[in-house]
Amino acid sequence: MNGKVVLISDAASASGLALARAYAGVGAKLALNCAGGEAPDIAGAAVYRADLTKGAEAEALAESVVNTFGRLDAVIHNHNAVDHLSIERADDGQVRAALQYNAKSAFLLTRACGDYMRKRGGGAIVYVSSIHGEKPTGSAFAYSAAKAAVAMLAKETAIDFGAYGVRANVIAVGPVAGHDGVFKSGLSGLYDHMEQKIPGKRPVTWEEAAKLALFLTGGDCPALNGECIKLDGGFLLFYGHRYNYEEWRDLSQEKKESRGGLW
Repeated sequence: MNGKVVLISDAASASGLALARAYAGVGAKLALNCAGGEAPDIAGAAVYRADLTKGAEAEALAESVVNTFGRLDAVIHNHNAVDHLSIERADDGQVRAALQYNAKSAFLLTRACGDYMRKRGGGAIVYVSSIHGEKPTGSAFAYSAAKAAVAMLAKETAIDFGAYGVRANVIAVGPVAGHDGVFKSGLSGLYDHMEQKIPGKRPVTWEEAAKLALFLTGGDCPALNGECIKLDGGFLLFYGHRYNYEEWRDLSQEKKESRGGLW
């Protein structure tokens, strides 16, 4: 990626910071859009503040990046906002806002930047998304619906632009540290004892997501197109706590004692 131009849709977020540092570390030229907050301090980066829920601003951003750098090689869409909404109580304005920020922004950025890549004959788009594009949260249904839409957008983009050398893939991230609070639910126990449900007993990091994004935007695997890669540490494979021998022995003894010695 040395010398390649990379646009990050929300560089002011935790994921954006990790992405910016990773790409800067391999010599990429960065266009950092900030949906809110401050941009990372990356030497030579161009900073923008486009509202990507608006088509005109997405188009202007893509045009400005190309005019500034002369090219656009990779786009990372990492817009991510969790609104706690229930189907029973959410109003249409809340649902619309969640879909616009998380999904409509992905479509508008894809359309604007994809056209430049198509004309150049190559490029890569990576959507840094969420495992909740397919796994309900029990606390943020519109967020899940938006992330599911992004996953399908990537597949459609792979078909639309694939013939022109433009690839599109999704990284479905989660759980990250703090997600047990972000997705706390009265309906689902998915995030109860979160780390115990990850085989490696530790959450995913944004730095790991950034490393995967580097691979997906590189040229080492041109056949990888329209795919969704789960980066969840095995979290969604959890079917119950796995006891080691000592835990099972102690638990069995406790059960036996609680029944008066009868098994």
